[in-house]
Amino acid sequence: MFVVYSHRHILQHFNFFTVSFVPGFIGSLMAILVERPARRTLLAIYVTNVASECLWNSAVGNGYVSSIPRGEILVFAAAMAYLGYSFRSQTPISRLINSIMQLFLGKEESGLMVSQRQAAAHQECIPHQPLLWHQKLLAVITGKHCLCPHRGSCVLHFIWTGLQGFAQGFLLQLSLRMVTSIPRVVRAPRKLLPLLINKTNMEAGLFLGCFSSLFKGTCCGGRWWHGKDQPGHGTVAGALAALSMYFYSAPSLALYMMWKVVESMYETGCNAGYLPRIPGSVELLYAISTGYLFHIAVMEQHYMKPSYWRFLRRLTWDRLSGYNRHLLAPYGLDSGKNYQGWWPNYDLKHISETVKWLQPAL
Repeated sequence: MFVVYSHRHILQHFNFFTVSFVPGFIGSLMAILVERPARRTLLAIYVTNVASECLWNSAVGNGYVSSIPRGEILVFAAAMAYLGYSFRSQTPISRLINSIMQLFLGKEESGLMVSQRQAAAHQECIPHQPLLWHQKLLAVITGKHCLCPHRGSCVLHFIWTGLQGFAQGFLLQLSLRMVTSIPRVVRAPRKLLPLLINKTNMEAGLFLGCFSSLFKGTCCGGRWWHGKDQPGHGTVAGALAALSMYFYSAPSLALYMMWKVVESMYETGCNAGYLPRIPGSVELLYAISTGYLFHIAVMEQHYMKPSYWRFLRRLTWDRLSGYNRHLLAPYGLDSGKNYQGWWPNYDLKHISETVKWLQPAL
């Protein structure tokens, strides 16, 4: 906020960009330069993820683009197709994403374990007489492929994986809700039951259960179909597993995965010599994204995620709420949409007639 006041004091006026974006950009650039280099990429990806979601909401709200129903599923499927291939290859593109996928899918489907099984089972998987399609289907139901790492039939493994994933998703979502609701539950214990049977918990369980079972089930199907493990099975498995987002809408997760893919592809291109490595690109990306978040928080706060808006309010000691957004009405963005009943107590002797005219009816 000090940068905002200093910037406005120097220019003696503000415009569409200097009202929030320019000081936000300058302040963010100064902040990221004192941050540890190891954390800069993570911070840049996070704020870019939030900023891209706000940018899309603004574009849809202003009529520049058309909303795509459940479009986050398409984004998630494209990202998971790439990350699924990476997960089942020996050189994953992102250690962080690979560790998260191992946490929910297990290490047995990771690329390193796949290559070890291929070498160990080379003598066991001797091709017999080719099976017809119905014979393959019966074998899948009653048995397992020699390269499959699980016990029991592939169908039972598919069902068990789904139940296990459902329990993990349910408990994870419940834990998150409990952490934020502890004070209310302590004051009123009767509110514990609604937390336990909340619809969101069930949706999170269905999402994670379907995701894990579809991914592992597709890998099993790939082994039966081709007779061997291939990284390409992860591409199909990731795309199909991403359809589980139908049960639990999470645009932020889909966008985060998308930006991690973009980051890894850029890094791969730089290491291979196909793309130039731009000095300071991470710091610049962080500053632009954070500057835009401050810009949208002032100009079109109604398009920002409520959780991030609350974070910005705490970060600025609620000074962002003190902006007189009605003065931004000439830009045509309905900046004062959520502030119709708020107007500073100005001294009428020191404001213009235009400012008086912009004052809403209180």
